[in-house]
Amino acid sequence: MMLNIGLSEKIHFIGIGGASMSSLALFLAQNGYKITGSDNNDTTFLFKKQENIKNFIGHFAKNVENAETVIYTRAISPDNPELVYAKEHGLQILERAELLGRISALFKNSVAISGTHGKTTTTSLISTVALELGIDPTVMVGGKMQCCDSNFALGKSDYFIYEACEYYDAFLNFHPFAAVILNIELDHPDYFKSYSQLESSFEKFSNGIQDGGFTAVNYSDKGVKALVDAGRIKNPVLFGFHSSCDVYAENTRIKDLGSDFTLCFKDGRKFNVSLSVGGEHNVLNALAAFAVFDKLGFNIPDVINAVKSFISPKRRYELVFKKDDLTVIDDFAHHPTELTATLNTAKNGKYDTTVIIFQPHTYTRTAALLDGFAESLKAADRVILVPIYAAREKDIYNVSSQTIADLVPGAVCANDFKEAADLALSYKKGKTVILTVGAGDVYKVWEYLK
Repeated sequence: MMLNIGLSEKIHFIGIGGASMSSLALFLAQNGYKITGSDNNDTTFLFKKQENIKNFIGHFAKNVENAETVIYTRAISPDNPELVYAKEHGLQILERAELLGRISALFKNSVAISGTHGKTTTTSLISTVALELGIDPTVMVGGKMQCCDSNFALGKSDYFIYEACEYYDAFLNFHPFAAVILNIELDHPDYFKSYSQLESSFEKFSNGIQDGGFTAVNYSDKGVKALVDAGRIKNPVLFGFHSSCDVYAENTRIKDLGSDFTLCFKDGRKFNVSLSVGGEHNVLNALAAFAVFDKLGFNIPDVINAVKSFISPKRRYELVFKKDDLTVIDDFAHHPTELTATLNTAKNGKYDTTVIIFQPHTYTRTAALLDGFAESLKAADRVILVPIYAAREKDIYNVSSQTIADLVPGAVCANDFKEAADLALSYKKGKTVILTVGAGDVYKVWEYLK
């Protein structure tokens, strides 16, 4: 029996290899829909042997011939042959976020995690806890969770945990019971033309929560704090590092691969917490989870025990391997603030030498945040840049990785991943960490580092 979300039985996904698209496809396939999908790349999220799902590599009109509904993402260009075919033949067409909005409306207790940074890690954390607690949630994450080696879990309860991305105001399609806002900082300059536009979007997202719901907000983030103080956040629950918050941390002790702190509640409750992930940002991510579960009425000691089992999702300060004095860490950071958080986390490891191989993501972001990238990268001992990962964009911005390198003393550019790996290994001195960083395919450097 089909779900009541207004879709026909045969559905085609353009860009099915993306993290969000693949989880949506899995959800529909496991609810009886017949799914096809195409992608230009053989990504880790493509389906090898999955009932009700058939993949195609490459975008061709013939891929859509048997479909009645087509789902696409903002990364798909208007002249994509499959999208053109769908329009010419009058097929039902939905953008990814529209479909996610329809699915989220099926659940009584939906939890949507938003913010410029940290969405995937925090969604994975909250999902891991929910799974450990036996809540049996449905989960959609923008990366692979370590607890189940997947970006998706199909549950039988009324709980749905998912990421809420601000790009193109996608999260305005969602009306969760519990919303999380981790931070607010200008990103996606190809859509957000001003900071006030971004603020307005987050305000609308919060105001879209269900009656009786709440918005868990990071009061230690200046962007979030400004909206809260201006009364622009609906039913806020504050978390952060200050005792004025509803949920806050004291006595934090942070390492690169772990951290401890005292979890405090406004009503006087206090608990000791240990995390297997490092960095101040991950303490805040954990506070978001505690704020959500406390507000939903769960026993906090049980939540603390569940949190202990959390390991960062793939490509979020992920330990790739460690051999003698060499450690290789991979991270998805693609914004100056994220870069700074990654390098600060590495500093807690007290390495003799920190080497970063950074792959900028998109020309618009590189051009708009050029000075920020340069300033963040200066925290590393050695900086290697590889060519920009273009994603959906064309090179019309007169910017390159060399543009960043010119602003960072001692930084060099490599033409390919092998050259980058050879350079990184030549910089090894004492206890060394090599960070492969970026939202593209910079992780392919690993094969040359081992």
